[in-house]
Amino acid sequence: ERALALNPDLAAAHDQKGRCLAAAGRPSEAEAAYRLALALDPRFAQAYNNLATLALEGGRAQEALGLLSRALELKQPFPLARNNLGNAYKALGRLDEAAAELQKAVSARPGHAGFRYNLANVYLAQGRLPQAVAAYRAALRLEPGLAAAHFNLAIAYWKLGQASQARRQ
Repeated sequence: ERALALNPDLAAAHDQKGRCLAAAGRPSEAEAAYRLALALDPRFAQAYNNLATLALEGGRAQEALGLLSRALELKQPFPLARNNLGNAYKALGRLDEAAAELQKAVSARPGHAGFRYNLANVYLAQGRLPQAVAAYRAALRLEPGLAAAHFNLAIAYWKLGQASQARRQ
């Protein structure tokens, strides 16, 4: 707020305000802040990504696709936007496109457990169970406390008929 009081035309400050509002559970106010950031700087890729994240969380995956496409036009590489684009495609049931985008995100940031987890979820949804197991295990090597990955890994093992492995998760 102080930065905006000193310079109300600072797009980055509006974007940061949006992040704070989103984290505080105030999505409509966060969206307004991101839109103001984009009005001030239409080439602000991170603000498009942040707005797309809100759209995804609000169940507006189609809207998120357009915002993420714009973010990726403006900034390359942008692994976080690729990850979010993969999640948007998954939400729309476009699993092959989701996998392709998430593979790009993982390639760009191989040490990011969340990207690997999201890719594993797509593999699981596609029925590509061995790939899902490998991706969940890779995510868990990076972040052993990722409970959702343990749970989904158990599901993958169960679907593979490996009940003893599933129980260990």
